[in-house]
Amino acid sequence: MLRSREPIREGQRNATLTKLAGLLRRPGLDADPILAVLSAVNAARCVPPLLDGEVRRIVASVERYK
Repeated sequence: MLRSREPIREGQRNATLTKLAGLLRRPGLDADPILAVLSAVNAARCVPPLLDGEVRRIVASVERYK
């Protein structure tokens, strides 16, 4: 999923970041570290990057699950 250095393009950004958030949430990470990772990946790989609010919504959505 994120092993390559390829850009994450429109149409893939939300799904890819949501999958990553789920992988981080599964072992019990809280919102703050998940947000930090997603924000870094978003800035470095998403073309164009999602707005900060959208990244926060992804984290809030995934945080509902234990």
